[in-house]
Amino acid sequence: MRRALVLVVAPMLLAGCTWITRSSVPNQSGLGTEGNASSTHPSLSQHGGVVAFDSSATNLVGNDLNGASDVFVRDHVANKTKRVSVAGAATEANGPSRDPAISDDGRYVAFETNASNLFPGDGDGKTDVVLRDRVMNTTQVVSIQPNGDPFIQDAIDPAISGNGRFVSFNAYVQFMSFCCVLTGPYVRDTLNNTTTLMPQVGGGIAFSGYPSPLSDDGTRIAYGGFAPLDNGTGDASYAIAVANTATATIVANVASGTLSHQYQTYFNLALSGDGHLVAVLFGSTSGGPLFTYDLNAPGLHEVFANFAQTRQVALSDNGGVIAFEATISGRNGWYLTDPTGSPPRNVSTNGSGTPASRVDTADLSGDGNWVAFATDDAGMVSGDGNGVTDVFTRSAGAAQSGPTEP
Repeated sequence: MRRALVLVVAPMLLAGCTWITRSSVPNQSGLGTEGNASSTHPSLSQHGGVVAFDSSATNLVGNDLNGASDVFVRDHVANKTKRVSVAGAATEANGPSRDPAISDDGRYVAFETNASNLFPGDGDGKTDVVLRDRVMNTTQVVSIQPNGDPFIQDAIDPAISGNGRFVSFNAYVQFMSFCCVLTGPYVRDTLNNTTTLMPQVGGGIAFSGYPSPLSDDGTRIAYGGFAPLDNGTGDASYAIAVANTATATIVANVASGTLSHQYQTYFNLALSGDGHLVAVLFGSTSGGPLFTYDLNAPGLHEVFANFAQTRQVALSDNGGVIAFEATISGRNGWYLTDPTGSPPRNVSTNGSGTPASRVDTADLSGDGNWVAFATDDAGMVSGDGNGVTDVFTRSAGAAQSGPTEP
């Protein structure tokens, strides 16, 4: 790969320090040394060398004149930042783009967009889910109905398989006289140009409306939903399942039952790259439990009973590493554990181990060796003076040098 002529921001490499670097930085020194607006929603490649994120900054690449948030990729191996929410080679989007999901090799990036010029025939003014091929410089729409027609309402919540072939998403549809009902997940096969709606869980529970993770080969998907109970308590019934994407059949009923009002705000799911382990993090402002479900030895296992302010969860490809956001001992952060419930370790820290004051969004690489997180804490690397949320990539262990491959 070509290397940048100038290293924009040096990673923290003090003696004895864990490697960490700021990812949301300009592509070249002439654009400045740090982004001039917030960046968030990191998504890591298999070996942590490439991270996708969205940003409102206008100085990460040259000629960013659209006045809207864009999706970018930072290649830490080549020391380059590139905008991927574009049409063709470089035509910038005429509307905002956000929430990227990147393939294992960093080639493909799926994201939401309100732009109307990223693919031909887009004139409905709705949110679409698109897929960018960074090698071929192409952007295609993937939020297409099973009958081949475009969705006439918003499509949201992209997730991508490790091989980049499959993209899952949710979409709003007209239901009788109502507009609109959130449906999904849908899985788009970009090789065969087909879209498949996954079966409803729990006998028809409405979909929850969160990204539905796919296995690396795209053959499995984890998803779930809520249904309010009419008992005056605010409780809800819920169901979570894993389906075979090729046959659109449920292969495992992970969990179902009544979710108390305390935890009904949401749940987040993660699926290991090999498709055998599901992590379920229930949460609300008061917190929630963390469970795993092993498809090779079916059964729901409680990893932790309760943490405060739980929000997001991720799994390594082999399921051996669990990353989750929570507040533990008064410290909000991105924590690592394993399915046996080893003591959580905060990895949203600077190179010397000082934790960030808070974490916005975060991710875990497929190999489990790298993390990325967004925070407005200025103490993660030296020279952070922009006063906004930035994206950082860090070793999940004690490595003192950065990734060497995507």
